[in-house]
Amino acid sequence: MKLLSSLSLTIVLTGGQFTFTETTPLQAQPCSYGKEIINGEVVCRCAPDEVRFSINLVTDNYPQETEWTISTCDGDEMIQGSYASKNTEHSDSYCLAGDQAYTFEIIDTYGDGICCGYGGGNYALYVEGLEVFRSEGTFGSSEVTKVNGDCTASLASPSISPVASLVTDETSVPSFSSHMPSLILSNSPSLNKSGLPSSIPTSLPSNEYTKLPSLTPSNSPSLQNSNEPSSSPFGGFTLMEIKPLQAQPCSYGKETFNGEVVCRCAPDEVRFSVNLVTDNYPQETKWTLSTCEGDEILQSSYASRNTEHNDSYCIAGDQAYTFEIIDTYGDGICCGYGEGNYTLFVDGIELFRSEGAFRSREVTKVNGDCSSHSERPNEAPSTIPSVKTRIDLPTTSPTNSLIPSMKPSISHIPSKIPTLLPSNTLSLFPSSAPSPTTELFGTTCIDDESYEFTLSNGNTADCTWFLHYNPLIAFRRNMYCNGNTLLRCKKSCGRCSSDEIPLDDENFQFIIDGELQTCSWISDSSNSDMYNVLSRQKSYCQQSYNGVLIADKCKLSCYEAAVLPKKGLLMNKNAAKKGASHFGGFISWYANYKQEPYEGTFHREFIDQHGIEFVPMFAQNWLDHPDGTKRCFYEDYDVNGYVLQRNDDFPVCTQQDAITILQESKAKSSPNSIPMTYVMGWNEQYINPSTKMTPKHMAYYYAKYLQPAAKASGLKIVSPTLHGGSVAWFAEFLDHCYKAKGDAQNPCDIFSMEKFAIHTYDCRYDLWTNWYSGNGSRLVKKLVNELEARLGNVENWENYVLARPLWITETSCFNERTSPSFNFDNSYETPKANAKEQCERITGQSQSIHGDGSLVAMENISTIERYAWWTTWHTKMKPHYLTYKDGTITQVGEAYKRIGDSSVNCEYPGTKVFADDISVVITSPATLLDCQVTNTKMVKLMKLGGSATFTVNVPLDGNYAINVSYISEEPRNLKVKVNKNAVDPNDVFAKTFNFYSTGDNSWCEGGTGSTHVVPLELKKFKAGSNTITFGNDGDEDSPVIEWIALVPKQD
Repeated sequence: MKLLSSLSLTIVLTGGQFTFTETTPLQAQPCSYGKEIINGEVVCRCAPDEVRFSINLVTDNYPQETEWTISTCDGDEMIQGSYASKNTEHSDSYCLAGDQAYTFEIIDTYGDGICCGYGGGNYALYVEGLEVFRSEGTFGSSEVTKVNGDCTASLASPSISPVASLVTDETSVPSFSSHMPSLILSNSPSLNKSGLPSSIPTSLPSNEYTKLPSLTPSNSPSLQNSNEPSSSPFGGFTLMEIKPLQAQPCSYGKETFNGEVVCRCAPDEVRFSVNLVTDNYPQETKWTLSTCEGDEILQSSYASRNTEHNDSYCIAGDQAYTFEIIDTYGDGICCGYGEGNYTLFVDGIELFRSEGAFRSREVTKVNGDCSSHSERPNEAPSTIPSVKTRIDLPTTSPTNSLIPSMKPSISHIPSKIPTLLPSNTLSLFPSSAPSPTTELFGTTCIDDESYEFTLSNGNTADCTWFLHYNPLIAFRRNMYCNGNTLLRCKKSCGRCSSDEIPLDDENFQFIIDGELQTCSWISDSSNSDMYNVLSRQKSYCQQSYNGVLIADKCKLSCYEAAVLPKKGLLMNKNAAKKGASHFGGFISWYANYKQEPYEGTFHREFIDQHGIEFVPMFAQNWLDHPDGTKRCFYEDYDVNGYVLQRNDDFPVCTQQDAITILQESKAKSSPNSIPMTYVMGWNEQYINPSTKMTPKHMAYYYAKYLQPAAKASGLKIVSPTLHGGSVAWFAEFLDHCYKAKGDAQNPCDIFSMEKFAIHTYDCRYDLWTNWYSGNGSRLVKKLVNELEARLGNVENWENYVLARPLWITETSCFNERTSPSFNFDNSYETPKANAKEQCERITGQSQSIHGDGSLVAMENISTIERYAWWTTWHTKMKPHYLTYKDGTITQVGEAYKRIGDSSVNCEYPGTKVFADDISVVITSPATLLDCQVTNTKMVKLMKLGGSATFTVNVPLDGNYAINVSYISEEPRNLKVKVNKNAVDPNDVFAKTFNFYSTGDNSWCEGGTGSTHVVPLELKKFKAGSNTITFGNDGDEDSPVIEWIALVPKQD
């Protein structure tokens, strides 16, 4: 155990020695008055104003993964413990200030706790000898416990006498409720937004403010948002003098209307009112009211959170306007961070009400339609507001709407794109190009050469883009051949031999959730992802309105030419909201190895916003609570004397438990999300036969829990996972299940599995076509042969296997094999592929071995329905995650969004600092050497005491990731610390990282092989210059470092 003294460390560049300088005294003391024996144990004797804190911990088989800290309410780490001896009991005690509260946090870097798959670890905490908390070690990644009181209470009224108080947060779910700075260190990254002061002021010097605009316009209005504090009061607006504007604050003063003080307007004006309730982050919200020419006449922003604002204005009655509300963070004003909403009124009549879940922006027409006003102005203001319609403002490039507008607008500029249909009204200006005939919709098949559309990455493309890259034709057509693009790119979308593409009835209107809609609403993707379009098609096209089937009137908008993309996302509780947001528009499904999205996180909000399907999973031999913690363990089932290990502190799962969990999870799905359709079976039970299910176990639990729960919940079953090397194991499972089909209590039905789940970590295009391309593939042949050998010809096994599409529920390039015959043997490549290499492999930049890459293969193989990369982010140090811990996207993540795109930049972000850089300080016995493997200088830390210190600059305080290039023949540890000496045994801040082997004989002096690059997540950087020290305090050689690169944070 290591104790943080009241001393900071300053590096001295001589022989690895260090000097101590006094800083703020801290309360932790090793043993203030020596030690004493209590109940047969040697413990600390503490001062009268202190309490004795003790921890008894038994390590598991991998002690190097376990560490813990004690921190003050200010977040200062006082004590840190880490371990090296496996399956060993450790008992340690310390003296803490009796009038202070603390936070104890234990972390397992692999994420499986210290029990029970790899040893029987556990721990207990004591204050003054009294047990305040005991854990059986099944905490997953981390567990947090309050010690000696609560931080909030401690700060408010410090305790005079020590109290052994305890509150436990076993689930480690980040709080969404508080936006004040946390008083204790969080055990996981915050998923909500920063509670730090905004750069936008929250108050003004005046104690009172007016909601009315200044009657004198600004002499030099800004045409864009200012970074400087606004001089207008919060909740108000700013008038900008660009040309004479119609908006007036209150032309004839104010009056009381329905109990509210509102503007009294001139006879030729209408009163426009906005009632808005802000959410927890009001500074992100602003709105504008613009004329049809695009001139902003009103603008408002807010500073007071969770506050109702009522404002009214006078606008010209013979003009139409566009109201646009924007949330700069992109999550609207409801519902994850407060319950914001707003309502628009014209002359006191409600025009539009929004519940605030509009994501980035929402646009509403006010006082009529711009095209109708420009054609024939009203003689007098309308007393009835126009029907609410969401629109897009004019843009300089094509919008991503999937369906063309069916109402012609009057433009003063000749169109460069010919119209698709003859207009019912006369054109005021001649067209600059001839109109095509209606043959576009008939037997003649052509593309509109002038048409462009927007891709999901923001780029534009024309019709020929579909045919540019042969392996991706099918994928691109599935993604984009719908709506307007299907009409304009009929030839490139492969629709030449099809019947005439149907059109919408432009006059048909229907009501959805109290709002009047037209057909184009179904396929409007201007404010959402295309997957929401598909969701609306499925939800509403088969509904009837006034006795008419919507699909019969909205034939084009309901035309399902597209299919949901195959791509999915795997996320655990530690994934950042910012990280998930990169992929919302690129995926159709998500899984977390649990039975429902984590309660109390952003996950459900995320899938609702993007129209993503959640797929639950029965991953291990237990079921989970909504927050992800264990709920119950399966009943014992003896297979030849082997019973799965389970925790007796939890109840035994009943069949009804399994049913209830899935039904409750399904019931929580919101109307905006894709309904739950599938449930997946167990995860990688073939890996460790001594701790996982045997095939016979799995058949029994399949019939006992999964099969009846899926049936009762109306869900389809995806099989337990297998891969090319576990075909015989999987066939044995099917064998046991098939033979139990007549079981009186739990009949097992292999035909209830509609999909097969596959895990394969290999990015070679040819491997995927060799193993998984349907009839004649190696998977089909091997599985059919195994089933015939076990069960004979009682069924047509080839038909059985071919009838089940594949879901690739985990994949990456990290454990790729080198076998040229694509055997699933132990010929793993060393070193394993780093992030740059994996990026290149899935974007077609490694053609000689990987061709176009595994993901392009999955898109092209028709028998593969879905796939997902493992994983978004995980606590285990590996180089194939899609994001860093803070949500910054990696090059692998960018490649996952743009598979097969060889223009993706796969280089490591940031500036590399090499070992021989003049700024790097090397402390003996570490040494700089010429590495024969890389032909570069590398620093070898040698043994016991050597260190290397790199200097980096960061713009803001916080935690940052770095990438490290190194060589190491064996798995070795390094201690790493920001702004501290990582080698001194008294420095408890240093974190130990385990570096993978880069291959046999992988050393600089006469060795072979190549470097590997891994990401490290480091804490407590300060704005400006920082040092990162690598140290070796062991008696073995450590990894040899070539360079490091700090990962810049993304906005």
